[in-house]
Amino acid sequence: MNRSVKAQTALQRLDALSKEVAHILNENPELAIERVSIYEHGVHTIYQIPGFSDVLPALIRGHSEAFAAWTANVGLAGDLVAEAEAFKRLECAELEFITHKCRSAHEVQMKLAYVAECRSMADSIHGEVDANGTPYQTLLLDSLRLPADTGTGRATA
Repeated sequence: MNRSVKAQTALQRLDALSKEVAHILNENPELAIERVSIYEHGVHTIYQIPGFSDVLPALIRGHSEAFAAWTANVGLAGDLVAEAEAFKRLECAELEFITHKCRSAHEVQMKLAYVAECRSMADSIHGEVDANGTPYQTLLLDSLRLPADTGTGRATA
C-alpha cells in the first residue's frame, strides 16, 4: 500500500473513531467528560467538575458584555452618567475576572487565552491597580497559582 493510501486510511479510521467518541459522550452525559484530546503519545480526557467549570466562562461573558455596554455608551450625546455607570460595571467585571482563583490547569489556560484575545483586559492588567494599590498584574499572577495538594506539596490540576 502506498503512503497516500495508508495516510488516507488512517485519517478515515481516526474520523470514524472521533465520531464514535462523540456519540458515546452524547449518549452518556453521566460520564461528565468535557473534552477528549488525542495526541501522538496518547489520549487525554478532561472531566467536568461541578461548580468549577461554570464560573470562569460566566466571568468572561460578564466582562465581554460589560465592555460592550460601556463602548456603546462612550461619547453618546455627552451622557456622562450612563457612561460612568457602564464603566463602573466594566471595572467590577474586570476585577472579578482578574481575581478569580483558578482551580485547574484548564482554567489557567482559559484565563490566559481570554487575556491574550481581549485587548481591553490586557491593557487593564498592564496598567491598573485595585483600591488597595495592588497592581492588576500581581492580582492576575496570584489567581493563576493552583491550590497545593496537601499530600505532595505539588499543584493539582
